[in-house]
Amino acid sequence: MVDHSPDHALIGRVYEPVARIDARRSSYLRVLAHIGRRSPGCIATWDVFYDEAGRVVVFQEMALHGNLKDYLTTNNVYVPEEQMREWAGQIYGGMDYLGENGICHRSINPKHVLLTPAPDELSKTLAKLGSFRDAIIYLSVDSKGEKDNSRVRVRRPACRGPRDFSRWTHHFQAPETFTGYAAIAAARLAASLSMASLMSGASSKGVSASALAPSASVASILSTAASGFVQTAEDPPEAPEDFDPIAADVWSFAATFFYANARVTPLRVAALGSAGEDPLPAIQRTITAAPNLSADGKRWFSAILAADPSVRTKFEAAGADPWFTGKGQAISG
Repeated sequence: MVDHSPDHALIGRVYEPVARIDARRSSYLRVLAHIGRRSPGCIATWDVFYDEAGRVVVFQEMALHGNLKDYLTTNNVYVPEEQMREWAGQIYGGMDYLGENGICHRSINPKHVLLTPAPDELSKTLAKLGSFRDAIIYLSVDSKGEKDNSRVRVRRPACRGPRDFSRWTHHFQAPETFTGYAAIAAARLAASLSMASLMSGASSKGVSASALAPSASVASILSTAASGFVQTAEDPPEAPEDFDPIAADVWSFAATFFYANARVTPLRVAALGSAGEDPLPAIQRTITAAPNLSADGKRWFSAILAADPSVRTKFEAAGADPWFTGKGQAISG
């Protein structure tokens, strides 16, 4: 008889009906089903239960050391480069598994990197990717449920404007995530998109002028993500999207571990509220000033944190880099 009992503590997360998780259609639960207990780089999901009232209970692996953000704050530490690189490698493995299954996390930040003891070596701490509420399945699926390896169209996550920039987790979103808002600001300044037309369009939908910038509701995300396409509730008129959620995840991944080592974010996104401002110089200044990184580490972060996704280091290349694999130059202690 095979023992399928967990070798670590589990935690049950209860979602009340107000969370609006449809157990039969939820893309979030589909993502958890895809991951299950198959990837050591992701928090394992053991089971999901639901009732007719709409209550959902998810049993997952419990991260006994909490999340990376709390670990840094509580212990007031800077993660040494070698340890940071080891944890980054473990999260990279989880992201690689997600990619193989056509899943994009879309919310990688220190709060969603969870720390837990290794089952066979309790003195060793492992990093695992968790919190998949914002994840999407971005590969098309044919009538038989098979992936056909063609990407579906994905819009960038919505940003409600400068007030949203105060949210700490937004500092770990890729710069292009916020260009939807910057494009609106630029259009207003250039008078190519009149305020009158925006207000009339918003009024017809019963939206106040103060809420003109796009916003996304949980209901709209859950109802459309099952097909792999996330439609914001109020999309501005714009050219067809070329937003790449994988490239954005790569930036968020690097920003998370840069923060773990330097305790500063690569970019303060409030600067992106100014239309036309190039964020690259600010990112490069921050990386150059990092006191706990070797020259090779700074080189790796400079390339992967490029503001332009077209020149940013690709996922596979980042994982094969000599510094990342530990085959490069000596690192900073």
